[in-house]
Amino acid sequence: MLATLVACAGASVVSAQTTPAVPELHVTPAAGPIRIDGDLSDEAWKTAAKVDKFYEIQPGDNVEPPVKTVGYITYDNRFLYLAFDFQDPQPDKIRAPLGDHDGINGNSMDFGGVFIDSLDSGRTATEFFVTPVNVQYDAVTDDASGENSSPDFFWDSAAAKGSAGWTVEMRIPFSTLRYKSGDPQRWRIIMFRNYPREFRRQITSVITTAGGDAGS
Repeated sequence: MLATLVACAGASVVSAQTTPAVPELHVTPAAGPIRIDGDLSDEAWKTAAKVDKFYEIQPGDNVEPPVKTVGYITYDNRFLYLAFDFQDPQPDKIRAPLGDHDGINGNSMDFGGVFIDSLDSGRTATEFFVTPVNVQYDAVTDDASGENSSPDFFWDSAAAKGSAGWTVEMRIPFSTLRYKSGDPQRWRIIMFRNYPREFRRQITSVITTAGGDAGS
């Protein structure tokens, strides 16, 4: 993957309908190696494209979330890399039970990750989500048939909990994704956080008029 990646960080993916103003995120190659261990201290994250504006889309209507989320994205010749800093003022309340692959419940678990529309279609996406104890969830979703978690993809992740919340790193092979030829590459990406406490909050890098669901 040598092409420049231009990700529309607020672009529509399937059920998330955005406002006409769609911000572009110019993603640059990683400035160094990234070790997938949940620790965001690698030098490469300091120059990665950064997303620090998020919105609570459910139950709030594009309001300021009660917790801070920061996302990062970069790549090299073989992999797309994403990292998240999920800050939490009450880390003791993080909900992270152990479970099987794809065993994520949106009403009872913290998790976060990304919808990737690598075809820039606005109708389909591949989902990659991780809990604070590194339970993975992957799925495909499209306008016609909704979400399907049956496919299992090859990708790596690591999560770590700390005194200020939790972090996650993800490494997704480009061979796992379908994309058009060309340079630059233009993809649509939505970063997502599930935050269940007194009720379930859904937080994204997207301003929506019709919020969607991630996880069961």
